Amino acid sequence: KMSWTLFVFLLSSILQTGLLGRTMYGLLSIADLEQDFINPYDLSKKLNSFVMVEYGAQLLMTVVLVLGGRWFIGLVQVGLSAYMVWLYVNKKYLLDATDAFKEAKSHKNRRTIIFGVHAFSMIFLVYMLIHTFVHTVLSSGARETAKQLFKEAATSVHGF
Repeated sequence: KMSWTLFVFLLSSILQTGLLGRTMYGLLSIADLEQDFINPYDLSKKLNSFVMVEYGAQLLMTVVLVLGGRWFIGLVQVGLSAYMVWLYVNKKYLLDATDAFKEAKSHKNRRTIIFGVHAFSMIFLVYMLIHTFVHTVLSSGARETAKQLFKEAATSVHGF
């Protein structure tokens, strides 16, 4: 039987993986524009086509974490969601093809901030997913075996 906490971390990790990949894709696409490897129309078409899906996934993950009682990472996501809502309200979430070169730096800066939060969240969520899996699914004997395995792995890393 899967616990609610395990489900929260599993769903959040899946959504976070998609959001992290999408943000990296956006950063690389903007870098391509700066290097003149892509034209502004194609770039804006690529980046703007998934904005609402990205925002929806972010809001879903935030709601799941907060309703799941994961307060620390939930509040981190509330902050990021608030920032994204601010971008939406101020109409700074879409890249305009006619001003793409002028807006590239500001879009890159915004996406870098979002990328930093996503990277931190990804590390935290994967750690919590593994921690919850070990304590929910494994028996006490298997937990002791896993503990010994991780302890040996940690000492071998520091041994060279």
